[in-house]
Amino acid sequence: MKKWIMNTIYIIAGVSVGLTVVPALANTPLFSPAVTIDIISEAEAIDIAQNYTDEIFELVSIKLDDDDDDIEYEIVLENDLKKVEVEIDAVTGDVKDWDVEWKRSSLPTSVISMEEAQAIALAFAGEGYVVLSIELDDDDDDMEYELVLVSDSFKIEVEMDARDGTITKWKAEGLDSDLNTAVLTIEEIKLLALEKAGPAFTVVSVELDDDDNDLKYEVKLVSVDSYIEAEFDAVTGELLEWEVELMDSDNSSQTSINDSDSQSSDSSSSSNVNVAAVITREEAIAIARTRIGEGPTLIKISLDYDDGQPEFKLEFKSGDVEYEFEIDAITGNILEFEIED
Repeated sequence: MKKWIMNTIYIIAGVSVGLTVVPALANTPLFSPAVTIDIISEAEAIDIAQNYTDEIFELVSIKLDDDDDDIEYEIVLENDLKKVEVEIDAVTGDVKDWDVEWKRSSLPTSVISMEEAQAIALAFAGEGYVVLSIELDDDDDDMEYELVLVSDSFKIEVEMDARDGTITKWKAEGLDSDLNTAVLTIEEIKLLALEKAGPAFTVVSVELDDDDNDLKYEVKLVSVDSYIEAEFDAVTGELLEWEVELMDSDNSSQTSINDSDSQSSDSSSSSNVNVAAVITREEAIAIARTRIGEGPTLIKISLDYDDGQPEFKLEFKSGDVEYEFEIDAITGNILEFEIED
């Protein structure tokens, strides 16, 4: 009898607990039906990506990624010029990322020359401008020319698509309003510097400095055993600074003179100069091309001093391959040559 009573009590207790617990669990994931999220199909995602621009792309790959609780399609598209990585929200269909990488396999034949880039910039600027500097920049895989133009009143920074000459940036800054005389050209400044330095020297760089709205040309010249750093007023051509450094074994002999000491400069520099001159930039480029041919594009060239000895450093690029040279600026010998994939 006692056993029957105890079993009855257990049954009643079990039913009571069940009536309490089961409703509480009814809304939990254990008993609730799975929640479904409507996402766009792969075909819809591909259509969105291929119609995002007017360009025509072929599908390379597509996958659905939900690692970070953000469900998105990762798509790779490609055409003859570009490879594009696209991220599309799989729920809304919004394009979240569009990352373009230019193909480089046909680069040497697909960029305009530096001469063409200068002509385009000068035609756009109008009369009275000269090109102070030009450089081909490919740091972000977007090939572009960066130029600086100057007139008597304005300095203009230009960025230009190197493939077709389209100007993508044009920033003009007014110079000192008191400057009402045209700025001397680079060639005129070179002549002034060479007249003073003598026939043993070669001009290796000319740059315009207008940090204080005082236009100055900074000129570097080099000979077989000396180099000179000079500053000229860009409007009047007045010599502002003239510094001669002898490249002897200990590189310790140095003479610095300014405009007021110009006469003594002529005598001090000429008495220590060998008549042999350094090769030109064009000769350095030609020497490098004897090794790599005409195909690769020249990216950068500069004259540096290694232990006081002048060396040209050059960089070329063809597709994904880079060529780097160090060339003796006096003898023309190739001191170092590297190929990087």
